[in-house]
Amino acid sequence: MKYRVIAPALILLLSSTSLAYAAATAEEAASIKASIQAYVGSEPGVVEVTPDGDDYELTLDVMPYIKKNAKADFTASFDPLKITLSPGDEDGTWDVSSSGPYAFSMSAGDQFNTSGKIENFDWQGTFDEALGAMSESTTTAKGITISSKVSQPGLNLKTAVEYSIGSVESKSTATEAGEGLADSESTIGFADIKFSSKSEVPADAAVNGPSLDYDASIAKGSYVTTMKSANLAGLLDLVAWFVAHPKEELIKQDQAVLKEKILAALPVFASLSSDSNFETLKVNTTLGTFAAELGSTSIALNGVVKDGKFGEGFSFSGISIPAGLAPPWAADLVPTSFKLDFAVSGFDVEAPARLAIGAMDLTKDPVLPAEVESQLQPAFTPTNTVIVTLSPGEIVSPVYTLSYEGALTVNLAGLPTGKATIRLRGADALMAKLAAAGEDPMAKQAVPMLVAAKGFGKAEADGSIVWVVEGTPGGAVTINGLDMSSMLGTPPAAPAQ
Repeated sequence: MKYRVIAPALILLLSSTSLAYAAATAEEAASIKASIQAYVGSEPGVVEVTPDGDDYELTLDVMPYIKKNAKADFTASFDPLKITLSPGDEDGTWDVSSSGPYAFSMSAGDQFNTSGKIENFDWQGTFDEALGAMSESTTTAKGITISSKVSQPGLNLKTAVEYSIGSVESKSTATEAGEGLADSESTIGFADIKFSSKSEVPADAAVNGPSLDYDASIAKGSYVTTMKSANLAGLLDLVAWFVAHPKEELIKQDQAVLKEKILAALPVFASLSSDSNFETLKVNTTLGTFAAELGSTSIALNGVVKDGKFGEGFSFSGISIPAGLAPPWAADLVPTSFKLDFAVSGFDVEAPARLAIGAMDLTKDPVLPAEVESQLQPAFTPTNTVIVTLSPGEIVSPVYTLSYEGALTVNLAGLPTGKATIRLRGADALMAKLAAAGEDPMAKQAVPMLVAAKGFGKAEADGSIVWVVEGTPGGAVTINGLDMSSMLGTPPAAPAQ
């Protein structure tokens, strides 16, 4: 007889119970239920599994937990989630599916209430026992809406928030990256996002300044997320441990094993990156409409490893602001696009994490001894430095383009060192705009600053002005090789030995 192990990855559950590869039976349904309860607890009614021909119907319902733990002024309603588990064509895989509408609501007296629904969704995927995750998965959803209203205590002020997504489509895959490890990639596309925030102000309230009400929309966009060497086995084992220790005193009594479980779950993942793109962003305010035709964001980080890295990036193009917000002479100086991308590296996440986990004592206050706390920062930055890298970026307007890039070594016990290159195209046109502003105070302040900056810059053949700014190990700050220490009020650099 062939056997299967089921683990519905959508809720990060893992079962160690063998299931017969045959017609579904009540006994095997009970085995599946017991396996899943290891990760969500055994509260009656939360997990139900019933045989249905060759399949199993899994129902997950959070309401028993909510009813058991909710305070008197709190009410909630969550639809149960129904999932079909079907043995696949090959040993070791399961087809997993769920569909239909979904709704929820929560309320805490007059202070807070929220509700949401999905008009229709369809989820299909394949779970791979050996991988311990969904090897592939697709989801479509339409008509997603969330409404919330929050009252601020003592102010008699209510804020109503409405959020909706017209449609969502997602696909994900996962492959083995070692024992208990998985590489994954997911793509999510969305369309017709709308968001609004409105405040209900009492008639007798003294309101100063413009209204903060606004609404925003995005025509469409997408996310692509990649994770390398996710430690699924370690994380799920840790979840199961906490489920088996539901009370604080049980956790404290068994904290030696807890430390082992946490360490086994490291580094959580080797690396994670996510990139998003969107089209036609609009934000309507009482001042007018702010908009961008295209936008993107990115984030990248390593897990709990020695080679610590974190990076983030933003870019927007086709930017526009409300007419009249900038004075006429400055209208063409407002950026129509910009790009910023930076990264921080050269730090160690693993060493301080292991140090803290090994030394923590949950029975004491503070949890970490003072001597260990003092060791965390040196463990995090063993060279006492971190490196900040500014990738090539720019700010663009109809008149000028300002580009920049650089790298800086931040010394936690001394002065930073590094080099940055700044390039300005359109300096003469910018100066002409400022001169045409006449007696405008802002322009009058900017003119001498730009004149001084041009004086320190290096003119290039294409008319650009370049500033190479460098911080030296001796403490000097130079611009295009000229020591600016005396002008900046810092001591001159120490002579080279």
